[in-house]
Amino acid sequence: MICSLEFGLPRQARQMKDEAKKIEEEKQAEKGTVRPPSMTYFRKKEKVKGKLVDIDGLDVLKALQGEYKKRVHTLARYPYSGGFYLAPAPVVADLLKLIEQFETATDHPEGMTMAQTWMKWATEVYPEYLESAPTRMGSMFNEDDFPTLHDCKKRFRMKLTILPLAEKDQVARITLISPAHQQLLKAHADGAQQVAIADLKKSIWKDFMEPLQKVVEVFSKDKFKVYDSLLGNLMTVVNVIPAYKDLFNDANLMKAAEQVKDVFGKMTTDDLRKSDEHRKVALAQATKLVAEFDPFARQFSEE
Repeated sequence: MICSLEFGLPRQARQMKDEAKKIEEEKQAEKGTVRPPSMTYFRKKEKVKGKLVDIDGLDVLKALQGEYKKRVHTLARYPYSGGFYLAPAPVVADLLKLIEQFETATDHPEGMTMAQTWMKWATEVYPEYLESAPTRMGSMFNEDDFPTLHDCKKRFRMKLTILPLAEKDQVARITLISPAHQQLLKAHADGAQQVAIADLKKSIWKDFMEPLQKVVEVFSKDKFKVYDSLLGNLMTVVNVIPAYKDLFNDANLMKAAEQVKDVFGKMTTDDLRKSDEHRKVALAQATKLVAEFDPFARQFSEE
């Protein structure tokens, strides 16, 4: 399967083309010399701990979209083509659960739904910016131009689309074209899938080896800091690898993921921070795994 995400947000700004034209006329400049300035609807400055900072009124909506994107790409991690990502069969059920939670559910314990987030923004954020607009925007404020709540709701969207990745023969059968063109389309579809799978292999091996090598690098130093990402990045990749087992038959990659999970799946970041014994085991095992599997990773990176 393949999947893609679409997002939309309320209008945040409008270009002031008349102002650009006025400046050009005053300065006797050619048309198009001055770029139109923009005015923003949902942005302001506030003092935070004595410092003046920019506040984006769309942050609540953007945060939800960012979390949705993060969770989708944890499952469908690798790009296919044209904005689509590969979604192996084992993760499709989890992707459908994300659609239910983020897009269709009216409420969720985490508060991470379109309905809950929109209600929060519409009742708490929008009224504040609408009320303060005349003061913030001064003479640029135009009540008829300010985005209505109805318009904002129409523009705020999150949509995950999941589609089957058709075999080359199926692609040809569903198109009403000549046999000669069917053969051309089959060859094109086959070639595109082969390229996508080859790129996927390179990406997975790269994403697997880099955090493993990082473990070796960190614990080979006399002085080091152990961040959550040291194990987090490694285990994120290791946990997703089995989902790609049927997409390409790479026994070495599956073996590597299993071995890493056996060793590092039993450790925590706190173990590595506090225990010298855990650090020694991590360094020894990571060094061994890098030596064993680096030749396979290099093979795919050089193809």
